[in-house]
Order: sequence, then C-alpha cells, then structure tokens
Amino acid sequence: MKSKSVKLASLFFIIFTLLLLLPTACSPSQLGAKAIDEVRLLVTQDKWAIDFLVNLTENGSPIFNADYYGYETQPAESPGYTDFRDLTKQLEEIYLGSDAYGPFFTLPMFGTPQVFESDGITKVNPQYFTDFTAGIDIETIRVIKSSSSQIEFAFDIIGSDSIKDGHMRAAKTKNGWRLEESFYFYYLGQLGVSDIDKAYNWEESSVFEPDQNAGSSKRLIGKCMLFNVFFNDKESAWDPEAQASLQSLQNEAFRYLESQAAFYGQDLSISSTNAGNAEYFDIGIAIPIGDEWDFWADDFFKESTSYGSVNNFLEGLKAGYPGYDNYGIIMNVNKKGHSYSLICDPFYEEHENFYAERIVAFHSTDETYEFALSSATIAHELLHLFGAVDLYFPFDWDSERIQLAFTYFPFELMRYLPMDDINDAYISVFTAFRIGWRNTLPSKLHIFQVNH
Repeated sequence: MKSKSVKLASLFFIIFTLLLLLPTACSPSQLGAKAIDEVRLLVTQDKWAIDFLVNLTENGSPIFNADYYGYETQPAESPGYTDFRDLTKQLEEIYLGSDAYGPFFTLPMFGTPQVFESDGITKVNPQYFTDFTAGIDIETIRVIKSSSSQIEFAFDIIGSDSIKDGHMRAAKTKNGWRLEESFYFYYLGQLGVSDIDKAYNWEESSVFEPDQNAGSSKRLIGKCMLFNVFFNDKESAWDPEAQASLQSLQNEAFRYLESQAAFYGQDLSISSTNAGNAEYFDIGIAIPIGDEWDFWADDFFKESTSYGSVNNFLEGLKAGYPGYDNYGIIMNVNKKGHSYSLICDPFYEEHENFYAERIVAFHSTDETYEFALSSATIAHELLHLFGAVDLYFPFDWDSERIQLAFTYFPFELMRYLPMDDINDAYISVFTAFRIGWRNTLPSKLHIFQVNH
C-alpha cells in the first residue's frame, strides 16, 4: 500500500508541476511579445520591398543608373537581386504567396512595368516611379488578435496626411509567418485608389506651373467642347469636300487622345461642332501663315464683329453648350500654312486676352507640303491648349535638354508628328503630367519644366 501511495504522490507532483509550467509557456503577454517581434520583422522586410519595387531604391540609393538617359530599361543595380529568381525568393520570405507580391510587378498602372523579369534578369524602367513616403511606425505595432495560424495587428501610420492608423494580418505557413498583403497596397486600398499617383494633388506638385491649368482649356479630362470656326479670306474658301476632309482628321485626333487618356486611367470625351452648326466668317485680308503669326483674329473680332473680342465670342458660344469641363476654338483656314495654337499663359502680362484658347489650323492635304495638316498635327496643337509644351525645342538655349528630349521622347507626339498613322506616336509621362493625366512628375524629367 505504501508503494502505491508513493507512486500516486509522485504522479500528483508531476501533474502539479506541469500545471504550474503550462501557463508560463503560453502566457498572453509572452505570446503577444513574440507575435510583435514576428510582425516587426515582416514590416521591416515589407519596407525594403516597397523601397525596392515602388521607390526603386535600396538602402537609400537608386537601383538604377541615375545618369542613364533614355526610355530603354536597364538591369537593376542591386548585387543581391540581379537574378530575378533571387528577388522572388526574397519576396516569398515576406508575403503569403504570389497573389500578395505579384501586384508589385504590375506597377505603374500603365506603360512598361517599372520592375520586371527579362531572360532571368531583374530589369528596371525608371521613368514612371513615384516616391512613396507613407509607412508603418514600428514602435506603435500592437497585436489585436493572435492564434497559432494568424496575427492581426494595428499600427500608426507616418508620412501621411490623410490616413493616421491601420491594421493588417500575417498568416502562419509551414515556412514561418508571412504578410497577407504589403502595406503599400493596404494603403492604396484605404485611399480608394489603385495608383499612388492619384493620392497626390496635381496643382500642389512642386513643379506645377500655372499655365498648365489656365484659360478656357484647363485639365484635359472630362467633357471637352471644341468650336469649329471656318474663315474664308482673300486667298481661300471652304467647300464641302474640304470640310469633310478636315472633320475626318479631327475625329481621328479626338479618338486618339481619348484612347491615350484611357491608357493613363482618365475619362475624356471630346466633342466639336461640325460643318452644319459651326461658325463662318468672311475676312477681308489674306490670313498670315507660318511664322507670320500675329493677332489677326483678335483684330477681326474687335473691329469687324459685335463681339469685340475672341473671349466674348467664346462666351457666346459656351452659352449654347453648357455642362462641359473645357472649351476651345479651332479657327480653320483652307490653304497651306503652318498650324499653331494661342494659349493663356499667366507668365505674360496680357494672358487674360487669350483666355479663349484657340488653334489656327491650316488645311492642306498635299502630303509633299512640309506643314500638311494631319490628325497628329491637330492632336499636337490641341494638347498645347491644355498645357503641353513642345519637346523638339527648336530654339532651346539648354543643350543638355535638347539632347535629353531627343533621347527620352523620340516618338512623343509633342516632338514627332507621323503623317500616316497617329498611333505611331505616344504621349509620355511628362506630357501626361503637363495636361493633368498624372499628378506627379519623376525628378529626372523636372528639367523639361521650362519656366522653372
């Protein structure tokens, strides 16, 4: 009996000891501390991934050659991740599968991805990236709920004026803890946008210039109405065939711009008056062509019409077409000449006289003529009304900018006008910023903001 009592006592002692030890091993405070350590490590790694894949930096330095010119992509300058397999392996150490980190390789939401794989090499396209400054304050991380398979944690957000705190989750896998999504995409979701560029204010950009949003044609988004005005002068007159030719070119230009806007995630609808409801004027002079640009239209409306000015003329037209976001005038002349635009630029004292922004389009279908009108010409001049600037810089004083424009923008519509197919030209991120399709501008392109 004594032996049996000793055995029972020993068994009770073992059980009692285990009960004492068990709460210590699974203490809520210790479990929370361990979870916080796991989360902090993941958040630190996530910050590295955001810098690498969004800001294109590693340890504060660019992962591309900052002196490299051109739209061509280049290998990532990162010894540890030149091999794309090494990069994806590192991402798999941070995130819960490719569904979580794959969206990084779709950035930006237009154009060539800024980080991608080519023949096994990590390639970088440094033209479109935007600095992302928001982040998680690691010291404020706190566990909301935790289990053996999932941790939900909260945190304060730094570097953001709009969102101050948030919460995310990490999941347990056979290889350890992984984030269910990156803070970058969590942040975009909270902002309700798919592209961080949309989180910025266009007019508050450090390189925004007043002429980008001045006059009757401001930001090239929404509904735009263009008023066709047909002038007969001493040397030319319009006929139905010429008007049909002009309308065809205009329609092609308008549809091209709408498709380019959609490429940048913008809604754009361009309408115009046609031969049946346009305005007609007979003018008693030979309208100047080419480099003889002057204020013939202003003089005509002041001296020969009841409007008194082109601005008043536009206001009268607008009254019949309410509800549009932007308005402009296309003054059409049916003879050879060098088409141009007149814009409202606050840089000049008399800019208010040009509130009614306008194109003077000389219609000639002679393809042997240097300045024959094309859909590309119309789109090019129309972009001027909305803030775009020429990128061929024929009179530029800055030799570096001339070379950069040639290198960066070989087939950009503001420097290249294809006669056959307007789709052979594109609208670069620089022009997209100028006309309000992008809110930010990569620092490498600031040199093209000519008034800065």
